[in-house]
Amino acid sequence: MLKNIGLIRRYFCQAIKQEEIQDLDQITIAIVGGGPAGFYTAKKILSDNEQAHVHIFEKLPFPYGLVRYGVAPDHQSIKKIINDFKEVSHNPRLKFYGNVTIGRDITVKEITENYSGVVYSYGAQNDKKLGIPGENVKNVFSGREIVNWYNGHPDYSNLPLDFSKIKNVVIIGNGNVALDVARILIKAKTGELDDTDITAKSLSELKRNNIENIFLVGRRGLIQAQFSMKEFRAFSQTKGANFYVWKDEYERSLNENSKWEFSDQMNSATRLARINKRRYDIIKNLKQIQNLKDIENNSQINVHLKALLSPFQVNSDNGYVSSVDFHRNTLKGEPFEQKSYVEESLGTENIKCDLLIRCIGYESENIDGIQIPWDVQNNKIAHYNGCVLQHNSKDKIQIGKYASGWVKTGPIGVLDQTMLGCIETTNNIENHINHLALVPKKDCEEKINQILKERKVQAVSIQDWEKIDAYEIKKGQQNKKIREKIVNIEEVLELLRYE
Repeated sequence: MLKNIGLIRRYFCQAIKQEEIQDLDQITIAIVGGGPAGFYTAKKILSDNEQAHVHIFEKLPFPYGLVRYGVAPDHQSIKKIINDFKEVSHNPRLKFYGNVTIGRDITVKEITENYSGVVYSYGAQNDKKLGIPGENVKNVFSGREIVNWYNGHPDYSNLPLDFSKIKNVVIIGNGNVALDVARILIKAKTGELDDTDITAKSLSELKRNNIENIFLVGRRGLIQAQFSMKEFRAFSQTKGANFYVWKDEYERSLNENSKWEFSDQMNSATRLARINKRRYDIIKNLKQIQNLKDIENNSQINVHLKALLSPFQVNSDNGYVSSVDFHRNTLKGEPFEQKSYVEESLGTENIKCDLLIRCIGYESENIDGIQIPWDVQNNKIAHYNGCVLQHNSKDKIQIGKYASGWVKTGPIGVLDQTMLGCIETTNNIENHINHLALVPKKDCEEKINQILKERKVQAVSIQDWEKIDAYEIKKGQQNKKIREKIVNIEEVLELLRYE
């Protein structure tokens, strides 16, 4: 725990009036971001302190963030975590402000001035780019854009996609997002998504696809792929697809150090080696080909697990992507530490495509450079165990300012890891409450409501969301689906005005 907590306690015990110290039910924490990290953080704060209040601010009218817009439609079991969030939202000490953007509708300074503490939990909204020539031509998208599109995110509902003209797809990246995108492209044709919560508009467009080949391209070898084993195993069994590895890449992926990474000797020593062995057991049973002439002649989509390739040029025809040029790589380094390096003697490779999707990671952004110190090197809020640091300091924290979720850790990990990261942050919040380090704030709800009224912002409450939720479910049931998401914010607000 923080070394200077004794000083903090003495300082604030002197600074806070005695009657305010007794009024602990005036401790109200604002959380900026209504996704999984925001709700995990709220749940822990409310359970740790029976008098504290929490206000969650979310820029969309809908709560749950990545669970609603990032989890694939065919992964409904993961979305059951929403039931836990619903329980949290019904706590009378929690208030939800949807359709409110911090940094625009309410400034960060106003939030910090009106609350006992603020938790920044707004995730990672931007995409990493390849940084190569031609990347900005048409039909080049990020994985986040495609995922948000088929999941009904209002900002991406009109993505300019015409799948009837797409035969070859290149997906750069070999993590779970890349698998999700490829799997959805395949399943849309098999009818397996028809009863999910994928939007009707997206599903209709996806069903028009004439895709013949999907190339999943990684910089390192097949053994170093970042897919989780659970996802990769399920993906390799997807109906409606043939799966291939390319012989040359397969052989170059299995250098001596890569073999050591899944060897029997290492299996007993490290968990990663056991995972690598399971990955290898799947890959070795895939059909190996030397070129496209070797693929099976049937109506199924051909999925190619490509490895040891680094893109260096996106080519276009009439403004649309037509192919991608890759350097061939080789692996160098000790086992479990191998990196890919361009090997000029191996030449280059050109892969034709009508759609290029980069799945190489997300990035967070600073919503207020004056109020929020930023770790530029790691592209996240500068913090110590979830406590926001003072500007230009490596060890002095700002009492009452915190971070959780991807804006704290960077865009890594699954929901369980997000939850654990939130616990670290909320433990510090609870410690500061117990040591009287947070200043009680009276009438913060009234003050925030007044600001929103003056600026004519139509905030969406949790009760409003429940009306939207019921409407989406009812609309979905009419079409034998789990739900039909509303993808237009104005439609949501109009619905609530006349409810």
